[in-house]
Amino acid sequence: MSDEPFTLTRTFDAPVALVWRAWTDPRLARRWWHPYDFTIEHGVPRIDPVVGGGFSYTLVDPEKARIALSGTYLEVEAERRLVFTWGPAELPAEAQARITVDLEDTGVGLTLMTFTATGLPAEDGVDEEDSVVRTGWTECFELLDIWFSMGIM
Repeated sequence: MSDEPFTLTRTFDAPVALVWRAWTDPRLARRWWHPYDFTIEHGVPRIDPVVGGGFSYTLVDPEKARIALSGTYLEVEAERRLVFTWGPAELPAEAQARITVDLEDTGVGLTLMTFTATGLPAEDGVDEEDSVVRTGWTECFELLDIWFSMGIM
């Protein structure tokens, strides 16, 4: 595990209530909770966004390999903050990474999101900017941006 957190910030052209729903509504999350060229098996993740609740979904890569992911919600402040564990479904929550998502209403219909991940597995010989996990989440947020720009989220 790496003790070094990584943080991604992004401003979405969407109100904070919609960005919150994108994180907590399975019908919306299925559209962006995957990197490019991946899909979510069975189309919809399971999401129960309450403290102690959880989520699970299986990513399918272009070669049809499956990656089961899950997590447990540790903090839930509606339209402000989510803190949850995240990682391979076979790992117990205490061995998974910890993700914090903070949302800030900018007052002009935009939402500033700060995403911080800690406790991720170290990727030997890989620069942080090139990490598979960082790239995957960046692609997820780019997909989310596309959905918001299309106005159909």
